[in-house]
Amino acid sequence: MGTHETYLITDSDGRMRKHRCEWDPAHIERPERLDVILSAIKSSGLLKECVELDPVMATDNDVMLVHSSQYLSRLKEITDKTQDEQEDFCSQYEDIYLNSHTLEAAYLSVGSSIQATETVLKGSSESRNAFALVRPPGHHAYDDQGCGFCIFNNVAICAKWARKKGLSRVLIVDWDVHAGQGTQYCIEDDPGIKLVSIHRYQSGKFWPNLPESAIQTKYKNTINVPLNDTGYGDAEYFAFMNFLVRPIIDAWKPELVLVSCGFDAALGDPEGEMEVSPAGYGHLTGLLSSLDIPLCLLLEGGYFLESIAQDAVHSLRALIERRPSPFPLAETSLKPSFLESLFSTIYFQRNEFQLLDEIYSVLELFKTINKELKDEYQGVRQLKLPHQTRGLYPPRVHSTEDHYRARLKKICEAYENHLFPKPILDIQLKSHGMIFKTSDEDDFQIAVSSRPVAVFIFFLCLPMLSFEFDVQINSNNWYCVKLEEYLQAYHFTDDSLVKNSDVGLKKLFEHFPSLQIIFS
Repeated sequence: MGTHETYLITDSDGRMRKHRCEWDPAHIERPERLDVILSAIKSSGLLKECVELDPVMATDNDVMLVHSSQYLSRLKEITDKTQDEQEDFCSQYEDIYLNSHTLEAAYLSVGSSIQATETVLKGSSESRNAFALVRPPGHHAYDDQGCGFCIFNNVAICAKWARKKGLSRVLIVDWDVHAGQGTQYCIEDDPGIKLVSIHRYQSGKFWPNLPESAIQTKYKNTINVPLNDTGYGDAEYFAFMNFLVRPIIDAWKPELVLVSCGFDAALGDPEGEMEVSPAGYGHLTGLLSSLDIPLCLLLEGGYFLESIAQDAVHSLRALIERRPSPFPLAETSLKPSFLESLFSTIYFQRNEFQLLDEIYSVLELFKTINKELKDEYQGVRQLKLPHQTRGLYPPRVHSTEDHYRARLKKICEAYENHLFPKPILDIQLKSHGMIFKTSDEDDFQIAVSSRPVAVFIFFLCLPMLSFEFDVQINSNNWYCVKLEEYLQAYHFTDDSLVKNSDVGLKKLFEHFPSLQIIFS
């Protein structure tokens, strides 16, 4: 096999699609989710650029890397019971359903996820990645119970499996719109696994309504960016990846990155009410696939069928091409409320990661960071059993569906035109600073006298400039440049940030007004 393989595990024999809610056909986690994704991928022509793998069953030992034997026994006992008995069983858990095929589907979901993980870790290549299109999803499942459509916690099992095989550091990135509290609980005993999660929170008033989904939490290996409003889209999720995830990766150096790849922050999703576009997911995936770290995406949520089909295609293309999507983000204006949450996370994680501490040391020169977070959690956790099993997800009115279909269609039609040339911004690194070159302006240069300023520019300013320019560093795409190579180009005159080190930054912000949103 080549050194740049992308593996795709699909429900090729349909067994995972036999898992369905028999007593509520309108349930949003339904087999059609995989149907539309697989159909869109086939139509895209991307299958011929992947190595397809058939799904495989997990063993009990695989599942018990996370889950208790008592929980497995309860699931096995209910598998052959009547539908009424199964529904009664499910009412004792928080929002799950089962049928006679569920256990097999769940074992296939785990086994296929492990197979994807194992495959990207095989051999000497660091340029392998995979997408496991599996269901049921997993990131809400606890060690001893299913929760939130999830039976087994696929991503936590894969992380524990990789640790058992000898990996020292495994990073989980969770961009599903719901906080993956199950993953958080299942990995809390292992400092060799870290979870970085961005999720709708609304001060704890959005499900799962937990204080541990906030920024300040007792779970030391979980890093949360809680979103306290709806309507966030490409710009915010792109900033999450660049301002937070990439510095963590460079600082912590994981040997494997697993993604809980939910598409329910997508445009039109009834659960998330966010605005991430298909190209937005292509950018998120591509930023990770360009890093030459073994990477595996595991499907989680996503319930607007038209969106998830295109989201999966753009994510798969970014895996294959090892770069962010060539198509533009649908929205490039960052909302200040998002930056407040993100910068607070950076502040509270600064002692754990040197790069975040350096970023924060520059941020605090220009912006007041919320360090108190006194009323971060204002929700109420109400779990009443028996849990309601029917009618929780009524279909949306047709006019709403049509509205989002039309918006999505317009975005996708724009991709087909390929009319998105951006002017090149070529940045030359010099020992004393940076020279910015464009075709229609005189060269512009700034001094970079300290490492924290250089780090700040690398992780915050360059991604922001990529909204309007084709940013290149010494004629290489900005996202392909390694931090170590970038920093080696400088001869810093200040060992640490001093007050006059922000002169070059102020000059940069004045020349490129779009950067000023960082400090608005």
